[in-house]
Amino acid sequence: MLLPSDVARLVLGYLQEEGLSATSRAFIHESPNLKEYAEHSSGDGTVPACVFSLFGKNLTTLLNEYVAVRAKESGHEVPLVMTSLWKKLDFTLNQIK
Repeated sequence: MLLPSDVARLVLGYLQEEGLSATSRAFIHESPNLKEYAEHSSGDGTVPACVFSLFGKNLTTLLNEYVAVRAKESGHEVPLVMTSLWKKLDFTLNQIK
């Protein structure tokens, strides 16, 4: 079971991976589950020595694995066209950064 602070760290890691420094700063200061990090965050919203993964996996990886497991359980594989669309969206978002 995930602790609220685990979820908050995963979300913070995602925000930082996406380069959303203003949102990261706001999240660090507004989240009650990140209070200990608020004292140590830098001006750009980064937190030194903070681990933003769970079992070595970031939020995106965990969500992708969850969707894959759920799809197998339900007997419905994710259609190839959807996988392709997600990859294109990810590529486009990375280009925007």
